[in-house]
Amino acid sequence: MMNEFSSYRIIDLLDSGASFFVNGEIKNFSSTYKSASGTMPAQKNDDVESFLKKKAESFSRQNLSMTHLVLSSVNQELLGYFSLTIKPISIPAKFVEMSNSTKRKWAKFASYDRDRNVYVASSYLIAQLGKNYSKAVQHPISGDALLDICMAKVKECQDIVGGGIVFLECEKDARLMDFYQKNGFVEYNVRNNLVQMVQRI
Repeated sequence: MMNEFSSYRIIDLLDSGASFFVNGEIKNFSSTYKSASGTMPAQKNDDVESFLKKKAESFSRQNLSMTHLVLSSVNQELLGYFSLTIKPISIPAKFVEMSNSTKRKWAKFASYDRDRNVYVASSYLIAQLGKNYSKAVQHPISGDALLDICMAKVKECQDIVGGGIVFLECEKDARLMDFYQKNGFVEYNVRNNLVQMVQRI
């Protein structure tokens, strides 16, 4: 997998001699997903597409979050991207304390806030994860492979500074939730109509 795809910080690419090419790839990025069977209407993730095109560079330069572009090693086309940052997570006590083994697993990295009845911890946040569905992409990446590259970067951070929790928020969409669940994430809360999912690493 790592021979087929490579990830780069967006700011490194934009500050390089490849900036014109990279800006063109970003401009042509599409989040419009069509099911393989064609039985469902096309779905567009405006948040994923808008963030890459309008906010990813500035957020990275301000260290609010760091966006990484995933390029094909064959022709350097943009296959997808992900954005990572560090953010506090509040996990409802009922989730952590559903069993003694679960409590030992999560409480190791979180402290109990009695006033709010939650466990709080510093965590890695996958702020964005987006696959390029543009028809121009010749060597598409699978969602599993894109998430694997993202998680490998999270574990690089873990090797340097420690920590043991990664989380994300996604729309309450059965396809998305099933995808993350298959990749080790579990739902722990719903906030502002977004499903919050977490994984111990």
